[in-house]
Amino acid sequence: MSDNPDEVHWSRLREDVAVVIWISFLVASVSTMLFFAFVDPEDLSAILNYPWWLPNDMTTYALGFFGFWFVAASAASLTAYMLDTSHEHFVQPVSHGKEQGKQG
Repeated sequence: MSDNPDEVHWSRLREDVAVVIWISFLVASVSTMLFFAFVDPEDLSAILNYPWWLPNDMTTYALGFFGFWFVAASAASLTAYMLDTSHEHFVQPVSHGKEQGKQG
């Protein structure tokens, strides 16, 4: 620990949120680059019959990035939740009483 009184300590929830946002941002960035390396936005527009909400390639890139970010953030959030939940709530204690030792 540091002796600096101005040092800010984040709560566990704040750290988890920051990690989820950062990791999902990185995954979305790489996913967007890989996806649009093989798929041309013009082809996507043609497949969707040139919708009014998809006016140019930059909009397609942005929507793709935010779509990948949403999926990655959902997966990272679920993973963080599953890591934080304790197994103690789901495991019932095993009784080592006299009933187990009796035979016949």
